[in-house]
Amino acid sequence: MLEKFVFSTLTQLISNLIYLFSFYLLFQKLNATYLGIWGFLHSIISLGFIFTDLGIDVIHYQYSGKQESSKFFATYFIIKISIIGINVLFTFLILTFLDLWYSSFLFLILLIFFSRILTQITLIFLVNLKSRIKVFKVEIPSFLITIGKSIIITYLYFNFIQSLASLIYIAASNFIFDIIFFILIQILSKQEIEFNKIKKQLAYKYLKDASPFFLFSIISVISSNLGLIIINYSLGYESLGFVSFVSLYIIPMFLIISNSIITIYLPLFSKLYEQNDMILIKKIIYKIEKYSSILFLSIIIIVIINGNLLFSIFIPNYINSVPILSIMIFIPYLLSISQPYSYYFIASKKQKIQAFINSITRILIIILMILLIPSFGTIGYAISQLIPWILWCLLNHYFSKKIFKINVQKGIILQLLLAIATIIIGYMLKIIFVTVFLYIPVLVLIISSIISIILFICLLILFKELKKVDFKFFMKVFKFEEYIKSLKREFDD
Repeated sequence: MLEKFVFSTLTQLISNLIYLFSFYLLFQKLNATYLGIWGFLHSIISLGFIFTDLGIDVIHYQYSGKQESSKFFATYFIIKISIIGINVLFTFLILTFLDLWYSSFLFLILLIFFSRILTQITLIFLVNLKSRIKVFKVEIPSFLITIGKSIIITYLYFNFIQSLASLIYIAASNFIFDIIFFILIQILSKQEIEFNKIKKQLAYKYLKDASPFFLFSIISVISSNLGLIIINYSLGYESLGFVSFVSLYIIPMFLIISNSIITIYLPLFSKLYEQNDMILIKKIIYKIEKYSSILFLSIIIIVIINGNLLFSIFIPNYINSVPILSIMIFIPYLLSISQPYSYYFIASKKQKIQAFINSITRILIIILMILLIPSFGTIGYAISQLIPWILWCLLNHYFSKKIFKINVQKGIILQLLLAIATIIIGYMLKIIFVTVFLYIPVLVLIISSIISIILFICLLILFKELKKVDFKFFMKVFKFEEYIKSLKREFDD
């Protein structure tokens, strides 16, 4: 199972790093205004798909722990297709309300719209594969498609024109690759699905068990997209471009690390819950939380100390995004250390608690965006995103302790304090280095980042947050032959 955790994380991280790098090349030429247009249109379509999930996917993962779970697919499929149909109609209403049918962006809107429909249909089969823990069948085609999209975007970099045509090119190529991805997933899903007769009673059970997520799912879509629309109409496309760079590209890239393993440990938690193995569940939760904390705190350290330097060297067009990133960079950290707790509520059939926590968080985001964006602009947007996720993290730990007696790891608090100490010391060392030696930006960035991370690791070892057993675990992660064996087993099955 370990190799599936690692393979899922690494393939998604590597492919999305390559994808982000291709966009990084594009951002060298694409100004913030056009990125703002791209972000605005995506927000409109995303808002149209307001009923995207409604918690049905999560419940399908939950059911994966049951016997003969393969017989649930037909019912799950019909429910999801029906939801997609409702989303299509709602998108038409939004486009009509905003009078976008006659805008100069209509062709681009339609490409994004049809791509979203295809993605949602493909997701039905992806979720089913993931619920059966068929990691390789999901990650290998996903990896290849992401690389293909990256090549196309890189090609655009060498033939770039600062116009709407470039955005249409990206949307059209994405749509083509989405078609290819859909076909690949269909082929790989052949042995994993059974189109049995639709059971009304099972459909009712899906909807009943998912009902606590209905409100959250809707609020989640609103909170994720409303802020960008508000920024566009109050501050314009350029300001939206600076925010979109962080919210649509940087933060999602970091979230890949934690999100990639959710679809593995959620079905696993469901199985362990059915077996009443609370000891192993607690052990897995603690391990994911510990290593996620160390990883994301390392990222935070580099961003806080060298964020301005990173952007000024590599992407000066978006230097105004640094203050936004410096605030929002804590969101992936909060999510990664708390998601195992949050998703255990689902595995243990306590989804009402998770839905309550998530709904409170998203409602607070919406309220803060409405209050802060008009007064503080893009910084107000960043603050309105961060504060609710702090509350989300605290509530997940509180209810986990109250219901399951899973105490907060004291080591997590210690790691946070050590990271703060590292930032203070690292920043002082950076100033000394710049003062004593010539200011060569790239050299300062490399040396400062390396010294800061080494300092953080040393502090972790000194305070026994990294031990010999942890390094043995990391060595086990890099045993390549285990991945080959797991790959063969999955496709043989």
